[in-house]
Formats: sequence, C-alpha cells, structure tokens
Amino acid sequence: RLSEESLSTDSTTLPELFDQQVARTPEATALLFREEKLSFRELHQRANQLARHLISLGIGPEQIVALALPRSFEMIVSLLAVLKSGAAYLPLDPDYPTARLAFMLRDSQASLVITAGDIIGEAIREVTQIQQVDNTEIPVLDLNDTELQFTIAQFNRESVAQVERIRTLTPQNLAYLIYTSGSTGQPKGSYVTHAGLVNLTRWYINQIKLGPRDIGLLISAIGFDLTQKNIFSPLTVGASLRLPHRKTNEIDEIIKLVLKDKTSWMNCTPSTFSLFLDAAFASDSGIDSITSIKNLVLGGEPIKSANLEYWLKESSSHVQILNGYGPTECSGIAVAWPSLLGDYAKNVSLKLPIDSPIGQPIFNTQIYILDATLSPLPVGVTGELYIAGAGVGRGYLGRAGLTAERFVANPFAQSGETGHRMYRSGDLARWTEDGVLEYLGRADAQVKIRGFRIELGEIEAELASIPDIAQCTVQARGEDGAKQLVAYLVPTAD
Repeated sequence: RLSEESLSTDSTTLPELFDQQVARTPEATALLFREEKLSFRELHQRANQLARHLISLGIGPEQIVALALPRSFEMIVSLLAVLKSGAAYLPLDPDYPTARLAFMLRDSQASLVITAGDIIGEAIREVTQIQQVDNTEIPVLDLNDTELQFTIAQFNRESVAQVERIRTLTPQNLAYLIYTSGSTGQPKGSYVTHAGLVNLTRWYINQIKLGPRDIGLLISAIGFDLTQKNIFSPLTVGASLRLPHRKTNEIDEIIKLVLKDKTSWMNCTPSTFSLFLDAAFASDSGIDSITSIKNLVLGGEPIKSANLEYWLKESSSHVQILNGYGPTECSGIAVAWPSLLGDYAKNVSLKLPIDSPIGQPIFNTQIYILDATLSPLPVGVTGELYIAGAGVGRGYLGRAGLTAERFVANPFAQSGETGHRMYRSGDLARWTEDGVLEYLGRADAQVKIRGFRIELGEIEAELASIPDIAQCTVQARGEDGAKQLVAYLVPTAD
C-alpha cells in the first residue's frame, strides 16, 4: 500500500473554483475557437445566465442534464451552466451511433437535453417516442433558437448564489455521469462527484505546473473521461484553452493550431500522439513545429518510447511527459508517473523504459495490490489493483449489484483518511522495489483501444442478437498503437 500526500479540497465545488478564478483574471482569455476569443468574465456571465434559466426550469443538484453540442464556446458555457445550477452533466458525443445516444438518454433519465439544431435529433426522437407511451417527454433546449437566446439574455449575469439553487450544492453532489462499455451488452453510467473532480483538478494543476501563461489544446471528445480535467484545469488557474473545430480531425490541422497558439500543454492517448509526432516530422517546419509543448500528458494505454526518444533528443524541447492511469470510476487519474523528462531523454547514456510504469498515487489516493482474499501482496508479486480515496465515485447508475461488486468496503481505511470504499479495478499490477506501480494487464476480458475501455462481451452480445449468427467471439489483435477488434462468427445452419 502507498498513500500520496494530502491536499485539502476545502469543501469546494467546481463552480466555486471557477468563480474564484474569474475574480482574479476577469479579462484574461479563457477560450479560443476559430478566430474568436472569450474572456473569463464573458464565459462567467454567459454561464450564469444559462444556469439561472436552468434553475427556473426546476433543474438542480442530483439531476442529470445531457449535453449534445459540437466543440464551441456554447459547449463550455453549457457545461459550466449545468454545474452552476447544481446539476450534473452527461456529455454526449454527437458522433456516437444513434442507438447508443438514445440508450444513454433513456438510461440516465436525463431531466433535460441541451443541444444545437438537430445534431442528435434522431436519438432524441427515438427516446421521445418511447416516453410518450408513459405520457412523458424529455425537454430539449436548442441553443440555436432565437427565442431561447432572448429568454436567457434577460437573466442576471452575476455569480449564482447558493440560495438561488433549488437545493444546496455540496462537494458530495454529482458533477458528471459518463458511460463506459459494459460486459452485459449495454453501456454503464459511472457517477463522479465534485469532490473527486476537484481533487483531480488541483493535483493536475500542481503536477504539470499549469499557470496563466499556458495554452492548452483540447483534442479529445467531450464524452471521453480524459477530457474533463482538461476543461476544468485551465478554467480554474487562468490558462487558455483552444477548442478545435468539430471537423478539425486531420493531424496536420492540429499541428497548425499548435504552431499558431504556441500550445504549451496537451493530453491524449499514446497512439494519438504517435500519429501527431509522425505528422510533425513530415511537416514543413519539421520537429520544431511542436517545440512550444512543455507538458505532455499521456494515458489510456501503454507508452511506446521509440518516437518519444527521437523527438526529445533531436528537438530543442524541454518537455515533461506524464504517464497517467486511472478508470472513469475514480475521476480519471488515480496514479501517475512524471519521470519521463526531456533532459532525461537527451542524455544518450540513459534510455526510457520500453513499457513505462504507471507510477504512484495522486493527492488523497491510496493504492492496494491485493489477492483474492483482499490481503496485501508483497513487493514484486502480481495482484489486483484496488483504488481508494477522494477520487472514488459513487458507483453505477441503476446497477446496484455491479456497484456492490466493484465498489467494496476498504478494510485498510484509517480515521481521518479520505475514502472508506475501494474500487476494484480489474487491472493486474505489482509494486517495484522503488515503490512504483507496474501495470501488467487485465484480470478479465476488457480491452483498451486508443484509450477507450471496451468490454468484448458488449460487442459479442450485439452480434449474437443478429438472427443469422449462431456463435461469435470478439478478440483484440495487434500492438497497442494499432490494435483492432476482430470478430469471429459462426453462421446459423440455414
């Protein structure tokens, strides 16, 4: 067992952290989108107006508001507005299949959907048709509607006070709900609280030394758990965040944005960054096109060091590379390894490890490597990784049995320590003599591809529902950076 140093969360919620930053740097640039900029003051005021409209509709703590918006100022305004109202947000990626979006809307019992135009109209219509049987219908706020824009503009732009909410907002309230792949054939919703997200955000800012002069680039989708900390960290420390246009999917375009903004920090999966490096090497500016990056946070899959070594040794970059590990159920990062430094890689007598360790616990987090009887295992012995502390979420929406199976009582909790429950990760790991964690794979059939958790059973269940398929199995094939899912099918006799 190893427990990282503590950092008080001060009973703070995310809206409070953001409001405090607005007071410090009201005119600083908070967001960049295309050729436009939005200051902290403007973002604050627009979010407050929408939050008050939500409150007027009866939205508040412990309710879920679905967000289905492309990357835009409105996406961040809406996300902050939901939190300021006291509610939790459900991020919906508009590129998801209609059936998956409709399932998440139904399963979450979202009180409201905030969208723009008909971006997920088909999914909303599917849910509406089902709910009309019970004489209920999910309300939709279309931010493109001019009448709605006029209504929102009439609300006060100042900070939302606690007394205005329909219920008191506390750090124990839900901040967001994100769906992950489920082994039963259906995704499962995982709850994360303000306390967990605030703890992660403060550790993240401290770890990468994020400050007002930094500019980050948000290249991951809003529905990805990796994304959440990359939105809140700059907004609570005075840094700027670039939102690429929804159609900016080409790596070459991302490199142009890095050059344009002098991006200082990025977070993505190792396979995504490998493509990014290949494109940078081949660009007109060569490797110098990305020398502005001072902090690179990788996670979601193992790091392969070949490209990183070449970049760090051949460029003039002085970059810290942080390897982050953590499940959605524990706010996104529970363990990190910050030892991959540019100066370290430039020393030709030293080599980066082929498979980087996942490191040590973040603030207010405890890690245990246990056997089947929940007994701690000695250094060097492989066991299952359990996570306890501030980041552990509430469990799964509507899945009491699965929650009881994965979120278990912590027999090692001490008085005054955060977290009296442990999350059973299903990951296999071991401690090294230096007190560092090594990731050794899964104890079940779950796989990760480009950072996304995939339960093979979910895909197999979908395939098995097709009448012409008698039997099927799904396997992950290939190396981490180019891993693919392959289905093997046996047709019915006729």
